[in-house]
Amino acid sequence: MKRYTIIEKLELIQNIFSVSFIFFAALGYIFMEWYNKEFLGGVFFIISLISLLLGLLLMIIVSVLEKIDAKKKKEQRKSRSKEKSEAKRKSLIKKYGEEDGMMIFNGKISEKKYLREKELIEKYGEKDGTLIFKGKISEKNYIKKKERQNNIKKLCELHGDEFGEAVYNNELRVGMDKPAVTESWGDSGLKKRSKWYYASEKRLNIVYFKSSKVSEIVEDSDLFELDMEKEEVIALWGAPSDEKKTVYKTSTKLRWYYFPRTTRQYTTVYEYHVDLEDDLVVGWKELE
Repeated sequence: MKRYTIIEKLELIQNIFSVSFIFFAALGYIFMEWYNKEFLGGVFFIISLISLLLGLLLMIIVSVLEKIDAKKKKEQRKSRSKEKSEAKRKSLIKKYGEEDGMMIFNGKISEKKYLREKELIEKYGEKDGTLIFKGKISEKNYIKKKERQNNIKKLCELHGDEFGEAVYNNELRVGMDKPAVTESWGDSGLKKRSKWYYASEKRLNIVYFKSSKVSEIVEDSDLFELDMEKEEVIALWGAPSDEKKTVYKTSTKLRWYYFPRTTRQYTTVYEYHVDLEDDLVVGWKELE
C-alpha cells in the first residue's frame, strides 16, 4: 500500500475543501432560490466560505512545505556531491600522491592523460617522454629516429665516425674500406683488380680502390668496357636477350643484345648491342 508524504496528505485535504466549497455553495444557492429557505441556504454559504478559507490556508501551507522540502533535497544533493568529491580527492591523492592527485582533481590534467604521460616518461625518459606527450614528435617517429641513431652508432663503431652515417644511407665516400663499401652498396657483381662494378637498372657505377680504400667513385659509367671478358659481361648484365654469332677462320664474333622491349607492332627491339671478338668486348652501341 502506498505511503503518502505529509505534503501529499495536505494536498488531498486541500482538494476535499475545494470540492466542499463548490458543493456547499451549490446547496446554499438551491435552498435559497428554489425552496426560499434563506436561513438554511445561508448556513450552507457560510460552510462553503469556511471550506474556501481552509483550502486557501492549506494551499499556503503546502507551498511553504514544498519550498522547505526542495531546499532540503538540494542541500542533501550538495552534501552527497561534496562527499563524493572528497572521496575522489582522497582516492586520487592515495593513488598518485598529494601534488599529482590534486592536479588531476582540480582538472589541470585528466587521469587518462596523466597515466599516458607517466607511461611515456617511464619508457623514454623525462625529456623525450614529455616531447612525445606534448605532440612535438609522434611515438612512431620517435622510435624510428632512435632506431636510426642506434644503427648509425653501431655502424660508426664498425667503420668509423666519418663513414657510419654514409653507410646507413647507402652512400659511398672516398676513404671507405671494402667492408664499409659492401655494407653500403652490397656485394659487387664484378670485382676486377682494383675496381668493383655495381650494375643496376641500366646504370653502371665503378668504385676504385687504392691500398684497400676507396680512391674514386665513377657513377653512370659506360655500361661496358673494351677488352671486358664475356664472363664479366654476363656477371654484370646476365645472359643476353638475343645473340648473333659469326665464325671466321681466325676468330669468332658475337653480337649480344640487351634491354629488350616490345613495340606497338609487337616486335622486339633492344636498347644496346655489344660486340665481342674471341670472347672479348671490342665495341658496343646504344640503339635507342
